Amino acid sequence: MATLWAMTRSTQLCVGAAALASAVVFLVGCSAPSPTTSDESPQPAANATSAPKTPSPTPTPSPSLLSTMPAEVPFDFDASVLPDSWVLQWVDQFAGVPQFTVVPPETGTGEGSIDYRDELTQCEIIAFAGPDSTPLGSTADDRTLTDTELSRTLSIPEDAIKEFAFDHTISQPDQNGTIAARLITTKFDDGSQSLTAARVIESLGEVAYVWVYCPGGDAESEYDMLMASGLLGLTAAPPPG
Repeated sequence: MATLWAMTRSTQLCVGAAALASAVVFLVGCSAPSPTTSDESPQPAANATSAPKTPSPTPTPSPSLLSTMPAEVPFDFDASVLPDSWVLQWVDQFAGVPQFTVVPPETGTGEGSIDYRDELTQCEIIAFAGPDSTPLGSTADDRTLTDTELSRTLSIPEDAIKEFAFDHTISQPDQNGTIAARLITTKFDDGSQSLTAARVIESLGEVAYVWVYCPGGDAESEYDMLMASGLLGLTAAPPPG
């Protein structure tokens, strides 16, 4: 049996349609002339005039695309300034650190692009980044879509996610900043604990999440250590290679 916990911690850290203007030209004095007799000279028709034309609206310039991520990326960040070819990517520094070992696919979950075990705490760290599962045409914001992804990934009802998850941040070490995320913890009957932090950036069609599972029950401390030490962080950039 798993229990979801809401946390309050000091460390708590996504048309207008253009109207088609129809210019109607009114001709003044262009009605057919009255019949005249042979000794009457026809009167010249009045000059035709037109209604003044409505000036075309000045087009709004498109925002310039960024070449690097800004230091702070909140949920209401205007992600339209990111090139749509960019992808979310985890930045890890586990290689060469004896404390962390790679979990072989046959023994780990095999779900993540990063899968390590902390040999000191026996905590497992799985981080995934890739396309999200948001239906095309969705108008939900990034915070709502992130909750939906957490619900799908953890197989937890979305109502429970909205009740127990809270706003948080994931370290962005390349920019010495953070990316807003949603975080939720789960405690199990055997004393173990898991923590999951996730973020969807829908303009990129990308989701990233990190899952920390600790048999000893202190996934929060493990996660805080990973973020503070710069061992794990998140960014968006052109695809590798």
